[in-house]
Amino acid sequence: MSKNLICYFSATGNSLQAAKDIAAKLPGTDLVSMTRPHVSPAGYERVGFVFPCYGEGLPNIVKRFIKNLSVSENKGTYFFTVVTGGEEPGNCIPQVSGLLRKKGAALDYGGFVKAYGNYLILHPQPDDAEKQAAAAHLAANAAADDILAKKRTAIPKGKLSYALMYAMVSPNFKRGARLNFKVTDACVSCGKCVRVCPVGNIALKDGKPVFGNRCELCVACVQWCPQKAIVGGKATGASRRYHHPEISFEEICPR
Repeated sequence: MSKNLICYFSATGNSLQAAKDIAAKLPGTDLVSMTRPHVSPAGYERVGFVFPCYGEGLPNIVKRFIKNLSVSENKGTYFFTVVTGGEEPGNCIPQVSGLLRKKGAALDYGGFVKAYGNYLILHPQPDDAEKQAAAAHLAANAAADDILAKKRTAIPKGKLSYALMYAMVSPNFKRGARLNFKVTDACVSCGKCVRVCPVGNIALKDGKPVFGNRCELCVACVQWCPQKAIVGGKATGASRRYHHPEISFEEICPR
């Protein structure tokens, strides 16, 4: 059995690449997508969570995953989390700590990898993806060294301003696609949006994407559409689309 488990959530590849960078330095590591509902961490020496910051807090899929995780057989396990994002980790680290504490476990390490800001609903996409990816590699490798050494960090207290922001925006995640996304005539019915959605929120009806009420607002469908046919807000129309330059479409699809 592998010694280490890294559970990740990733829409455009930033968090998956960070998870892969960390796994490369930990001997014997299983990488598991948080789209898998039933994962057992029993028997692992290190268990980690790698994911992006959404609205200054946890993506809903991450919150559900950790809430449903049984850690009753993980006495002495080293728990870590590494958050990715374009600006800061928000309240993600203390939120993970709180969820584990309710289960009788403790978060030993919290880190942050500054990555390409990919939320194109709010802002156009910059043109230095490779440069930012290289910097994120360095940050992920530094975190991996800490995790390999089982370094312990002080877990920050959550900020009220972040908590208020999260409380305001997180309820809208589930219906985010219906609120934000439109499909243009550029759609060629390729179905990539259906395949890449981490929660199965998209179906094709008469060849066009139809969105349900389980959205994570991860914008994977927008970013991976080869025709730029899914748009949401003024910033998305002519903006370049992004996915991590080292992550393929097949890697990112839920499995």
